[in-house]
Amino acid sequence: DIDIIAQKDDKYYFIEVKSKSVETLDKVSYETNRPEDNMHYWKLKRLSRTVQTYLIHNRIGNTPWQFDLLVVYMDLAKRTARVRVVENIIL
Repeated sequence: DIDIIAQKDDKYYFIEVKSKSVETLDKVSYETNRPEDNMHYWKLKRLSRTVQTYLIHNRIGNTPWQFDLLVVYMDLAKRTARVRVVENIIL
């Protein structure tokens, strides 16, 4: 379920990637185009269980970690994209 698991400076990052097609990147409104709104309660709960399972399975005790959301806005006509990171989402 988790798209990316990374480690940097003794901290683990669990990253979910969401994409959204838009007509043009010039007019992207981050207030109305919010793919993170699709992160419903049950999805967050499932992701939390996945993170906990990963930490237990890999014997990662008290190592700090965070959950981030990477949102990719894609202009398919121009074949360009813009990325926004929503950091440290509470699960």
